Amino acid sequence: MADEKKSRILSGGASVLVSDPERSVEWYKTLGFTVGRMHRLDEAIAYVYMHREDATLLLSSRQSLESVGAIPAGLKLGGTAISLKVSSVRAFHREISATLGSVPPPEPQGSRLELRLQDPDGYDIVFFEWC
Repeated sequence: MADEKKSRILSGGASVLVSDPERSVEWYKTLGFTVGRMHRLDEAIAYVYMHREDATLLLSSRQSLESVGAIPAGLKLGGTAISLKVSSVRAFHREISATLGSVPPPEPQGSRLELRLQDPDGYDIVFFEWC
């Protein structure tokens, strides 16, 4: 296991529905993600790409997609795990602890060391490295 000073996300990507895009953008920014392309519909965020190194997350507004009929009304959020491989889980833990405060420590899970967080909509975000 590498224990570098700063960890890099090595790969990953996902599209997720969010209930409050502005809140989700701010939460993912605390993990070091930056805002990429953003599309607004009636002044509200319809979707936004969030980037960190080689990982991209597409956060789509539930309300915006419902309003244009792209998804059924009342579709349940959460219940999904997003796994992002990082170069050092321990370094990533130190980095985000500085912005989020109390963060659970990384734990071994089989042949991986994992750090599990939950975003504002209930998605499990798993940062991992192979042991």
